[in-house]
Amino acid sequence: MNTGSNKAQFNLLNSNIEVLSYHVKKHPGDFQAKRSLIIKRHQLKIIKRNILN
Repeated sequence: MNTGSNKAQFNLLNSNIEVLSYHVKKHPGDFQAKRSLIIKRHQLKIIKRNILN
């Protein structure tokens, strides 16, 4: 698997976001996890933009 391709990065980030979302729902006081989730969502938005171009 080519982990450097945009589609692979998209899939990896998507799975990480799902795990972090579940964690943040169970642990609402974990601010570092919330921050990581925001950063990963932003990265996902950038990759989506690159895939479409």
